[in-house]
Formats: sequence, C-alpha cells, structure tokens
Amino acid sequence: MEIVFWRLWRLGWDLQECSAAAGVSATVAKGWLRQRGGLEPRLVLDPEVDVPAMVGARGLRVRSQDLTVRERGLIAELVRQVDEQGRALSAAEIGRRLGRHRSTIGRELARNSSRRRASHPGAGAGAGAGAGAGAGAGVGAGRRSGPGKGGNHVPPQRGRGDYYADYAQVQAESRRARPKTPKLVASPALAAQVQAWMSDQPGQVPGPDEGSFWSPRMVSAKLKARFPDRPEMQMSHEALYASVYRSVFVQGRGGLRADLHRCLRTGRARRVPNARSRASSERARTRIPGLVSISERPAEVEDRALPGHWEGDLIIGKDGQSAVATLVERTTRYVMLLPLPRPADLDGDSDGYSGSTGRGAEAVRDAVITAIGALPKHLWQSLTWDRGIEMARHFQITAATDVAVYFCDPHSPWQRGSNENTNGLVRQYLPKGTDLAVHSARDLDVISIKLNGRPRQTLDWKTPAEALNELLSRPYDHDGVAGTA
Repeated sequence: MEIVFWRLWRLGWDLQECSAAAGVSATVAKGWLRQRGGLEPRLVLDPEVDVPAMVGARGLRVRSQDLTVRERGLIAELVRQVDEQGRALSAAEIGRRLGRHRSTIGRELARNSSRRRASHPGAGAGAGAGAGAGAGAGVGAGRRSGPGKGGNHVPPQRGRGDYYADYAQVQAESRRARPKTPKLVASPALAAQVQAWMSDQPGQVPGPDEGSFWSPRMVSAKLKARFPDRPEMQMSHEALYASVYRSVFVQGRGGLRADLHRCLRTGRARRVPNARSRASSERARTRIPGLVSISERPAEVEDRALPGHWEGDLIIGKDGQSAVATLVERTTRYVMLLPLPRPADLDGDSDGYSGSTGRGAEAVRDAVITAIGALPKHLWQSLTWDRGIEMARHFQITAATDVAVYFCDPHSPWQRGSNENTNGLVRQYLPKGTDLAVHSARDLDVISIKLNGRPRQTLDWKTPAEALNELLSRPYDHDGVAGTA
C-alpha cells in the first residue's frame, strides 16, 4: 500500500524494507518513486481508521496538515460547548483538545462556517448521516445544535457562523480539487526566468539577467527582489524544487525543462530524505610535519567579522590523477580556483594527488603562494586546510607570505564549512570522475566569476564579488587590517 510505503520511506527505511512492509514488489515501489520524483505526497489517514480497510474501500485521503472528517465533527461539537464560566470554548482550547494549533482551528471556522441556521431543512439529519458514514455516531450528534450528552451546549458564538462538519468537509474538498494549472505552466515568463538563473552556459560569463547553477532558494529570493509587486512572478524554493523534480517524469507537469535537475548541486532527479543521505568516505591521511591545529587559530577568526581568513582544499579528478585547489574567504565567500599540473608531469614517484606519498605538495605550495600575491596583504591573514598530505609544505607557504596555516581536526570537515560548501558548488562545473587537467586556467577563471556572481543568503543576497569590492574600497591601517569606516 502506497501510504504505508511513504510513511516508512520518510523514516529512512530502505526500498526493500518499505516495499515488503507495504506488501508490494520493489518494482512497484520504484514506480511510485519515479512517478512522484521522490517527493512524498504526504498522504495520511485518520489514525483511528484501519489502513488496509481504507485502501480496499473508498477511504478519505488528505494531506497530513489537513483536518480529517472526524476532527471536523469534534469541532462542530466543541463550538457549541461552554466552559465552567459559561463562556464558549476558544479556538485555543478547541485546538488543545484536538492536538491542533489554535490558528488551524481559527482558519477552519473562518473558512468553512455556513450561514444556515440550525432549523435549516436537513441540517440535523444530514449532519448526523454524514458523521455516521465518516467518523462514527458519536461525532454525528456533535454536529447538531441543541443539548446532547457529554456537556453543556450553546448556539455557535457570533462571528463564527454556523459550523457543520458535513458542509465544512465539502467546502475543503472543493478547494483541494485537482488538477490545477501549475504556476510555471501558467506563466511562461516566470518559467523562462527560473530556467535562465538555474542553467549554465559553459565557457561564458553570465549576463545581468542570467545565472549559473543558482539554487532554487537563490532563485526564489531573487524573484522577490526583482518583482516585489508582482506575486505572479514569485515562487517559494520548495515549489521550485517540486517543479524541477516533477518535470523529470511528467513532461509539462512542472513547467520546466526535463533536464533542469542536472543543474541542481546534487544532480538528482528525485528528492532523497535527509535520513537516507550517506556520508562520503574519506581518503587516507598521513601525518604532516609541524602542523598547527585549528585550536590555536585566533578566536576572532570564528565570528567572520575580520576579513582575510581563508579555507582551502583539493577536489580530485578521475583516478586521483588530476586536481584543482579551491580557496574561499570566510567573510565574503569569495572563491579562487587554482589549476594544478598532472602528477605524471611532476618529479618523483607517487600514486597521485589522492595518494599518501606527498607528490603534488610542491605544486600546491606554488599555486597557493601565487594566489596569495594576487590580493592585497590585508586580505590574507590565515589559511585553514584539512589534513591532506598535499599541504605538507605549509611551512614554506608561511615563510614566503607570512600567512599562518592551520589544520582542522581529523574527520572534521565542518571546521571548514565554507570551503566544503564551495566544493559542492564547484562540482557542478567539475563533476566527479572526470579529468580536471583538461580545464585551463581561463576555464577555471570563468567558473570563479560565475561562483562569485551568485547571490548568497548569508551575505543578505549580495554576491561575493560585491562583498569583496566593499572590502577593497575600505581603508586599512599600517598593520594590514581593514578598517571599518
């Protein structure tokens, strides 16, 4: 049964376990995943109703945040009850008894109340019949006005209208009617703008109305900034993700190109719950002589208030035989990509950049020293790296540039969070399993320009290039520290 499958899939069970518990084959379960693009439909049933019986019969299926038939019957009963002081129950009290937020109850009463009176022909009988079919006889009595068992009853409070569960259910179902035209399908201009920002033109610097692998969250924020008074040109990032995934499997359903999912950082064609994500394996590490632990790094580096503190790492190409160094400034998120020669072009014996003999350390040293010299001294105060053997010549970098090099703790990539995030962005342009040495320095410069032109939420949607230009325009003192004027 599909509902059981999605419940267990959301909890992180694997495909075989979910399909077995749902009583279907793995092939059928895969079909559900493909059909919905990995998006959980959030279909749940009343917890007091037998799930297999509901699937076999004509049961009501609603989204998890929607009220059920039984809950509406209870609301109809509770709005006619009074408390010990003789006052009608508030929405907060009704919500407490049902385990719902008071805003949910308030919206339900405002949206689905009827203006008919209790004496309206068929009001009592229709409510009772509807309740008996949907939630039991006890709820049916609660939909009638007048005295009943279990408490005092009063007419509905003025301003709430007359609330009847059967009428409220019909109103709610009519508003949920599908299919509805997706927003991106109804607005080709919006779809074109979304695709322009999420796509990439290889080897070209994006124009003012173009982006480069922008995430749905970035696109959503940019739409609000670009079209503040046009709600028809705005979409939430969740709606954009859903449209991307749905466009993969049902042409035209999401309003976007079927291959646009390749522009996401993960490149996935369907959503994978967080509980199912797996951490990637880490390369073997060897001891680096004279390393300085991150625990000795000045405390003021942590709050990112002072510029000039960088994080770095390597991204490795196919078979460990090519690599690109990535550097990111912690305050501005400004990115630099450094080309590195193939290990076969270097002197000495080694098993590549991903190996343990240290070949490539000289190439990394030279590339980092060159990058440091490309910016003013006050924008280079420290560099934090992981414990990769490629940084074995760190002391020579410090001697040549006066930039302190610190090393993260073992198996602690979050201590270089900005760089880890940047590596994920870079991988959209330099995929895993490819030869990175085929990309020239100009190719990497174009990628850097694209990355530094991405608006960042942490920068209040400014780009790293804009943030760096602001730093360069500031005066700095003789000690090489940027001023705050």
